Amino acid sequence: FTTTVSGPIVKDRTFFMASYEYLRDVQPEPATYTVPTMLMRQGNFSEFGGPIFDPNSASGSNNQRSPFAGNIIPSGRINPISAAYAALFPEPNRPGTEANYFTNQLRPYDYNAVLGRIDHNFNSDNKIFINGYWNKRKEDRYNWALGAANSTGEGAINGFEVTHGFDFRSNAGATLGFTSTLSHTLLFDLRASYSKFGEWRDPAQDFDPASLGFAPASVSAFGDYAYLPFFTFGSFSTTNQNSTFASLGSQRSDWGQGFDRPFYTFSFAPTITRLMGSHSFRAGYELRYRRWDITNSGYGAGRYHFNGSYTRANNAAPLNDPAQTFAQFLL
Repeated sequence: FTTTVSGPIVKDRTFFMASYEYLRDVQPEPATYTVPTMLMRQGNFSEFGGPIFDPNSASGSNNQRSPFAGNIIPSGRINPISAAYAALFPEPNRPGTEANYFTNQLRPYDYNAVLGRIDHNFNSDNKIFINGYWNKRKEDRYNWALGAANSTGEGAINGFEVTHGFDFRSNAGATLGFTSTLSHTLLFDLRASYSKFGEWRDPAQDFDPASLGFAPASVSAFGDYAYLPFFTFGSFSTTNQNSTFASLGSQRSDWGQGFDRPFYTFSFAPTITRLMGSHSFRAGYELRYRRWDITNSGYGAGRYHFNGSYTRANNAAPLNDPAQTFAQFLL
């Protein structure tokens, strides 16, 4: 919806206009992801036909390894950090070990815009105006691990909205214009403007990586970073498309604390127009200053990749077997 109002402030001298617009759009983007099964999270890989191998059994120049008995990792061998991270995956809602999690993955989109302008006539020869505008877009996308989702598609797993984040874009600016008729053949015009294009991404919720159980030395290296470490499985990729299992974290915040990169423009432009018979001559100058500030915290709690290198039969065996990649992660 939108609304606009305009009219005089001082009769024949000062006028105003203001408007507001709002857009709300929500649409589903159904998708299927692969998440570890409940048995896998306990170290039980009996659902898979192929074996997983014990890295501690490696011997020989090619690191030949022996399989775990029954394809089960003993509970005492599971890393507590891995166990805490695995608990953040949503539970499968479809059978099988692949494509076992379906989500409607709602995509809410909010847009707000405000515009205003004031015109003032000092007299018939001198006029001034100022306008200003602001708009903001908020997009909530790829929130697939909804857990116990509510009606808005939001939800938490173990108290954390694990894939929820936002992409924001905004525009703000103002223009000041002054026009003076110096004579019947000479016109002076001045424009000064400011604009800011803002683009930033944020996760919906902070996360303390120390809560996963990292050692004090690692936590110290994280500094004030307040989001999930980035874990990837299978083919090395920043997207889910080539991964054995979906990566946790908010894709809208680039699986981290996001970024902030505002772009500013300032301009100042005076011009003179001279009428000479049937001709006109125009001369002027424009000063334009631009600045782009970029803040990106990257993967402040580290990036960790597992492709089954140490849980395959030997160093010559193929990589990226789903069971072996997750087994390496657990170990």
